[in-house]
Amino acid sequence: MLKLKPVIHFVGVLWIILGGAILVCLIPAYIYKDGGFADFAIIGAAAGMLGFAAFKLSGGGEEIRIREAQLSVFAAWISACVIGAVPFLTIAKMPAVDAFFESVSGFTTTGASIVNNVEILPNGLLFWRSLTHWLGGM
Repeated sequence: MLKLKPVIHFVGVLWIILGGAILVCLIPAYIYKDGGFADFAIIGAAAGMLGFAAFKLSGGGEEIRIREAQLSVFAAWISACVIGAVPFLTIAKMPAVDAFFESVSGFTTTGASIVNNVEILPNGLLFWRSLTHWLGGM
């Protein structure tokens, strides 16, 4: 029988980390004041709080088996890419598919981009794009 508590626990930790990474983007958004500060604050706080709730409510401490590990990896990749796409959706007003592509491209470190001229994006969003590449490379 598949146990979901370890999967939710693992994904909760990932969301906390992603929320913190998104909050780091507040620094360039504040320094350059070219948009996105409030969006980064809301998205980062929401991801962190949802992750913390999942982390606490799941209890954790259960042994993870192969089936739970496989589901954890799948859920981690999908949820990271969805959360990573939200800043592209809200700040750059990209279509959902394009935003998801940018996020997947970052976390998989392919470096491909939908945007013809990446430099036109706000500095906070450029930082987030670079941060997804760095996180994906780790």
